[in-house]
Amino acid sequence: MEYQKYLFISTNLKARTVRFIQPSAFLWLKDAEWLEIEDWLRDTPYNFLLEREDWDRALWENLNKEIMDIKRSVNDEIFESILLWDFYFHNLRSLIHQTNKEVDKWVFYPIAFSKRFKQESKLLYQKAIKIWEETNNAFEVDLFLDIENILLSEKFIKYLCNKNIYSFFIFRNNLLLIKILYRAKNLGKNWEEINKMGIYRIKYGINFKDLYMSQYEQWLDFFGAEYKDFMRDLLENKEDIDFLIKIYIYKFLKKNFSKIVSGPEVILYYFYNKYIEGEELISILKLKKNKIPNSLWEKRLLKINV
Repeated sequence: MEYQKYLFISTNLKARTVRFIQPSAFLWLKDAEWLEIEDWLRDTPYNFLLEREDWDRALWENLNKEIMDIKRSVNDEIFESILLWDFYFHNLRSLIHQTNKEVDKWVFYPIAFSKRFKQESKLLYQKAIKIWEETNNAFEVDLFLDIENILLSEKFIKYLCNKNIYSFFIFRNNLLLIKILYRAKNLGKNWEEINKMGIYRIKYGINFKDLYMSQYEQWLDFFGAEYKDFMRDLLENKEDIDFLIKIYIYKFLKKNFSKIVSGPEVILYYFYNKYIEGEELISILKLKKNKIPNSLWEKRLLKINV
């Protein structure tokens, strides 16, 4: 049933993947001159960037066309929310950070919340604003939002019949949980402060207090071997944890969803690839235009390094 439901849009998106920018092209781009890149862009699906100065908005206008194709084909509000989850939550966080006059630091994705997510997020917004007003502490606000991100996503994924999408969200939520605990521990927060923000409401069969009080090296005993590489990159290589989560989500999708013929996995894989590709291309354009040396940024290109 699910195979047939997604067959048309899956076939359509699979056909579009042949136009993804290949790693070899990204390797060329990072060393190319600005005028060479302009010439190259003219023969790509991203030629619209040559006509605009607001590249980020132009990219999202282009992505929105594909989102509309998906909506028309699938017509499933729960899946729509799941597909755009991270972007919805980013926008919610951005709205809250406006209250601290940090508007310029936050990019808004030009997408509308689904009806259900909008309804669910109203209370989160009100609670987060209250925390901000009472504490004037950005960490506590972000801690609250990260915990609620996991809790709210669980309300949505419980409706999923697709085990692959469910496993993707469990993996993503575990990475987010590690982020919450790692950042709090690095800042020297005591357990009572973390618990007060509601982490006890996450039901994972893990004793979070024991986890938090243990050494980082023991965390694998709680999360399992599949997070070994992530923890090593975090602890030994000192990678930025937000960027690291992005890497491991990309790796997960590439490993588990790239060979699937039809289903919501195809849409998730395609959309994340398209978003990452466009974001990295725009980063290269900005860096090249401002003549920033390659050595400062090339290792952060997922399309080359992952």
